[in-house]
Formats: sequence, C-alpha cells, structure tokens
Amino acid sequence: MRLFDAHCHLQDLRIRHCLEDTVSATEGQGVQQFACNGTCEDDWPQVAQLAERHHNIKPNFGLHPWFLQSRSDKWLDNLRKQLEEVPQAGLGEVCLATV
Repeated sequence: MRLFDAHCHLQDLRIRHCLEDTVSATEGQGVQQFACNGTCEDDWPQVAQLAERHHNIKPNFGLHPWFLQSRSDKWLDNLRKQLEEVPQAGLGEVCLATV
C-alpha cells in the first residue's frame, strides 16, 4: 500500500534526534511522501532544508494558530519570499482552527 502523510511536523525539535530513523521506519511501512507543515516564521527554513535533503518531504509554509502572537510585522512578506524561494512548496497551516 502506498501512503502519504498529509500533515506532519518533521521539523519539531522534539524529534530532531530521531528524524532519520523515523522517516526510514515509516517508509518501510509504506509512507512514500510527507507533507511537512511549517508552523511559524522561525521553522520555515528548517522545513525547506528537510525538503532539500529528502525527496519525499513536501514543504508547506504557514502559521499555526498557537504561534500567531509571535509573528513579525513582516510575516506576510516573509511568507511570500519563502514560497518564491521554494516554488514546490504549498501553503500549510492556514489558521482555520480556533486560537
């Protein structure tokens, strides 16, 4: 069976120490691609780096509701720039949940 993890946060610091093992293990279970969603301006570069290192990680950039208060005044310009720099990226974490 071919699987696609449509929503994950592989840039999360809590799993950084075991990221490679996690990706390998899930690939062995049939997960062929991951949609890795950035949650704030600070983690967008890590999401982009993960996508560069792993062909099966699809980057998405956005703002999670939990981090809206910490966004910069230029967050929208920064988001546009990030999306232009990584044209294969999607827009993910779009704050549809309640804060």
